[in-house]
Amino acid sequence: MKTILSVVLALVVTTGQVWAGETESYISNETPSWLSLSKENPISVHIRDRVSDGCWTNSKAVKNAVELELTRSNYTVSESSKDAWYTITIFGMGGEVNDDFCAISWRIYIVRYANIQHQFGDHQLDEAIPVAIWSLSGMFWNDKSKTSQMMKRVFVESIQEFLVEVPKAQREALKQVLESEYTSSEAKAYWSKFKID
Repeated sequence: MKTILSVVLALVVTTGQVWAGETESYISNETPSWLSLSKENPISVHIRDRVSDGCWTNSKAVKNAVELELTRSNYTVSESSKDAWYTITIFGMGGEVNDDFCAISWRIYIVRYANIQHQFGDHQLDEAIPVAIWSLSGMFWNDKSKTSQMMKRVFVESIQEFLVEVPKAQREALKQVLESEYTSSEAKAYWSKFKID
């Protein structure tokens, strides 16, 4: 399935935006959302803690550690998901399975909300749909005294893996745009100058 990526070339002036034109490019296999992931576009981090029985007691520390990794890599972290271009969700589910022994399923995923416009006569209705760009998940079981630290380690290592993956995925998405037979020459001129953080 082909993914459409519309690139709008804009000239920004002090009174607003003046549209210089639009080109279309098509890529498959890589989401174009990788290309808009830049260090200036805010990322928010959210915890979904569905772990019971005291098996995950440091979810706030996990959130702080993931935000610290993003900040160390010069990404902008936003407390508000309304201001964020990307949302990182840290999810855990599980609990005690017998005396002082916990089983936890975990997942970290990153989405960007894409705007879809629907036209109804003279009225336009916008819909924000989540587009997943990356995820990692797993499961573990251990002594209750060790599971919170394991959760922190799992999520810090996961976000580090994501941060290493970003430039690779961006280069691959850009390569696909430039090599696509469906990318116009005007679009190729734009993308050949595109800078990856």
